[in-house]
Amino acid sequence: MQIECVAGNCSSGTKCSNQCMQDGTSPALTVKKLLDIGMFLFAVEDIMTSSVVCKYTGDVISGREYRRWTKELLGTANYYEMDVGKTEVIDARHHGSLARFANHSCRPNCVVDIHAGEEVTFKYGADSKRLDVRPAH
Repeated sequence: MQIECVAGNCSSGTKCSNQCMQDGTSPALTVKKLLDIGMFLFAVEDIMTSSVVCKYTGDVISGREYRRWTKELLGTANYYEMDVGKTEVIDARHHGSLARFANHSCRPNCVVDIHAGEEVTFKYGADSKRLDVRPAH
């Protein structure tokens, strides 16, 4: 999770370097389908540790709605979601950013330098919010 300065309210003004999500800058990424295993997110260029990799976007839905559709889809399809609190989930099934294709790793590389051609991974789950957060500048 990245918390950014609000454009126009930062004392650094136009020199603020903590608005990369708002200005749309992000490293080059690509999605590849590997065999019948699934979709994977790869870095096209080197990504430094202090960089924001990408935004995770989709529809914000209630936990109740999420539980309903996961029961329907369980075992039949890949689906992409991320908890954003106790009662809401970002549903990236139908549309969302490339971040939805980043896979789980117990040793995620989103917290270290990522080299061009490497798969981009992060740690799924509640405890990952603490471990994989990149601080605001």
